[in-house]
Amino acid sequence: MSQPGPQELLNLFQSVKPRAAEERSMGGSPAALINGNMFMRVRRTQFVLRLSEAHRTELLRLPGAEVFEAIPGRPMKEYIVLPPSVLKDTRVLAHWVQRSFEYTAALVHQEQSGLPKAQPRTQSVKTTQIKKVED
Repeated sequence: MSQPGPQELLNLFQSVKPRAAEERSMGGSPAALINGNMFMRVRRTQFVLRLSEAHRTELLRLPGAEVFEAIPGRPMKEYIVLPPSVLKDTRVLAHWVQRSFEYTAALVHQEQSGLPKAQPRTQSVKTTQIKKVED
């Protein structure tokens, strides 16, 4: 089976997204979050889930499954790109989404993690001071 097109993935995303999930746009594509943590995302032609180590290992045995890289060469180890075999059966997909949802719901809430909240990036202009050398 070939990978579904972008619109098919968006339709699948909406059909399996749990009601308790918050939906946000990330880079122009939908993502689903629970407690401030992303667990499901569509990116271009990829359907991505955050999974426990055991579930990642199980899923990576399937042909076409791979670790998600938002930036080439920088894998996001907890996130797996679903293979076509999972995407072709909505019941199987919903099962994996539920696993992802439950795993992510058990994680520390993003705002309670103790990490500083991400701040918007501002362009930094470095200034150098030239010290006048007197003879």
